Amino acid sequence: MLTFLATFVFAGLESTFAMWSRRQFGWGPEQNGYLFAFVGLLSAVIQGGLIGPLARRFGEARLIVQGATALAVGVLLIPFSHGLPLLLVAMVVAGYGFSVVSPSLTGLISLQVGDDEQGGIMGVTRSAATMARFLGPAWAGLLFETLGRDWPYFGGALVMAVVVGLGLHALKALDRPAAGAAKPGSGRGAPRRP
Repeated sequence: MLTFLATFVFAGLESTFAMWSRRQFGWGPEQNGYLFAFVGLLSAVIQGGLIGPLARRFGEARLIVQGATALAVGVLLIPFSHGLPLLLVAMVVAGYGFSVVSPSLTGLISLQVGDDEQGGIMGVTRSAATMARFLGPAWAGLLFETLGRDWPYFGGALVMAVVVGLGLHALKALDRPAAGAAKPGSGRGAPRRP
């Protein structure tokens, strides 16, 4: 569900941004291409080099909450961007958020299920992301057409606020010791990784 919602919001951003930037700044394909190339480069740096150290430092569950929060803030800032500086901040924050939340969800799933279930669960997760890439743009386009150019981003921020809430709830459940598990430091068993 979290994978679906995060992908749903980011796909909606990607699909409506060119229409939004044309109305907001008079941009065409060239300016949008430069901006998305920049966001893509940022994403490659995060997923290619930073995600491992971040996961070791904070744990996947905390990165999910952090990434969802960043994506919510970044998407929310887009409608308030009346110049390039704030828009760059918004896109960097949103791009960072999605680049962190997506691999962290995959990593956490792999840590929470047995080896014999991972293939099936990863398949379901991939299917959810594919469905979100189809439904997100349709939803964002409908909001853009009916409520106005800023509403895909207001709606996306609201959806990501729900993801943050669900992530915090899941984080509490992961931090709770399993029933019958030994207390840390007692020498028996090992606490689950958050």
